[in-house]
Amino acid sequence: AFRFGTLHDSSLSARQIAPNHRVLWAAPSYVARHGAPTTPDELSRHACIAYGPRPAGHWLFHVNGQPLAVRIQGTFLVNDGDVAQSLALEGAGIFFKSIWDVGVHIEAGRLLHVMQDFAAPTEPLHVVFPNGRQLAPRVRQFVDFAVERLQDTWARIVPAGPHRPATVNRLADGEAAIPR
Repeated sequence: AFRFGTLHDSSLSARQIAPNHRVLWAAPSYVARHGAPTTPDELSRHACIAYGPRPAGHWLFHVNGQPLAVRIQGTFLVNDGDVAQSLALEGAGIFFKSIWDVGVHIEAGRLLHVMQDFAAPTEPLHVVFPNGRQLAPRVRQFVDFAVERLQDTWARIVPAGPHRPATVNRLADGEAAIPR
């Protein structure tokens, strides 16, 4: 199984694959019409797409290692991440989403990473499996395959540039950043 976040169940073993960065995305058409915000304060002047069971009126960032809650104007409040993503792809606004969820759209140029200096706190992606000294060879092979494949995907979809996390640059350069 795959899990995001800190693992609290000690009955499982896990290998970390990569961090889960949640950042701001917008379609090129939105940016062409409205420009791209560069600071959290500018979000109040943009159409924001909030989603979740109870969409919040604020987004949380980390700035200089400190949490910063920024009030947003939720132009669209939806309870489904796929709907939020569809709205963003149509140029309706900016949304906060994990790179894992939008990778195919990043690669195709359908979404742009905005406010690259700001991201939400990260939570790692793990592959989890039963704890035990006698792990079945097929489980070990699957874990190794999944880690390799997802690290390759991570290195491909995380936008390159000066704000790309150092661990991603190492992954993109072929260095194994996740221990076995």
